[in-house]
Amino acid sequence: MSTMAVNLGNVPPAMTADALRTSVLQTSDDQMHAFLVLTAARIGDYGMVRCIHRPSLFVPAFGDSPGPLHNVAYGFVGDVVDGQYPTNYRWPDNAWNIDGQDIRIPTEQLVNQIMASGAHPNHFGPFDDTSAGTRVARVRRSMYVPPQLLPHVINMEGATPMVAFNLIAAQIQNMSLMQDCSQLLVWLLACATRVSQGAGGTRIQPLAIAPLIPVAETVAFRQHRASLSLIPI
Repeated sequence: MSTMAVNLGNVPPAMTADALRTSVLQTSDDQMHAFLVLTAARIGDYGMVRCIHRPSLFVPAFGDSPGPLHNVAYGFVGDVVDGQYPTNYRWPDNAWNIDGQDIRIPTEQLVNQIMASGAHPNHFGPFDDTSAGTRVARVRRSMYVPPQLLPHVINMEGATPMVAFNLIAAQIQNMSLMQDCSQLLVWLLACATRVSQGAGGTRIQPLAIAPLIPVAETVAFRQHRASLSLIPI
């Protein structure tokens, strides 16, 4: 999780987007990498948190000319069902990037206070510099999922940021992973917090990326992705 660390302001991160992408793809044959992304079709959407996993770079065979699917990273969404591999999606290039804005999110104490009140909000915030019980954070547009949590998120479809936060935070607490997953919790809070937009109301966090795009597979592409071993869930 340390590779996902991001500092506030303009301080360089522990790992650049390009370095993170290279590191993940270089080790993808040996590890079951999985990431969460927040996708939204329109600026006013709450968006959906989705899990994309098992990234790989599709390269042309030696001596072949690159085709339209080559030299691009892809990932699965969903789990193996009845021996059938899940759908392949293009791995969003900007998912490795750091969002350009510092985000004011609720502290753990404020979250607990809101939940204890019996409220069931669709989102947290929006907050400003005078809001008590808040702090500033900065995150990437994707977040690594520890292997212990993968069974609980791999089939998470249509989950709003608040639903995703409640579901994953409960699992983290049940598995005593609060300290190990602190950055994941910050990322989920950033997704679930609305930001101010002047007099026009609020909108979802700008860290949201465009909806994931399924791949129109060729035979060679399907063979490449089918050759990847998926760790049973």
